[in-house]
Amino acid sequence: IEVHFDASVPPVERYRFITEELLKEEMDDIRVDGMTQHFIYEEFHPNQKLDAELEAEMFLRELLGHEAAARLLSFSNNELSAPDGSAISSEEMLKRVEEFRNGVVVFLEKEMGKPVCTLEGDYATVRLPLSWEGLHAESLEQFREEGTATVRLRREEEQWCVVQANVPGF
Repeated sequence: IEVHFDASVPPVERYRFITEELLKEEMDDIRVDGMTQHFIYEEFHPNQKLDAELEAEMFLRELLGHEAAARLLSFSNNELSAPDGSAISSEEMLKRVEEFRNGVVVFLEKEMGKPVCTLEGDYATVRLPLSWEGLHAESLEQFREEGTATVRLRREEEQWCVVQANVPGF
């Protein structure tokens, strides 16, 4: 058996969880040589702030890269806003992402600072220092953008979805 914890879970809480909660869990008695049963603390005690911060960071990494097409799953299917707060369609949001990526031939350095998350009901706002470098598509000149990225998310069907992104250079 392996039990996985986020680094923020203190040792006293880890001990309490294993002795008071996990030992009471029933599981099938299946014995297969080499098999390991994994338990994840967060499945028992979700950390909404951490989940929102991780989703925002993953969104920014994917926005600032050409490795994959825009993540349709990151964006909310119910609500999207431009940086100024005006409502936009998913087609408009994806067009903005495509235009942004087409303006940068290659993303070079990317640095993200420590995220700060604020929860407000079904919404989370994640702010984090961000700097990145890239090459302009037309001139091939290197440039740098930096500032604070703000990603607003909404909780939909047990996952955080991006509803608004205000990112330096985007």
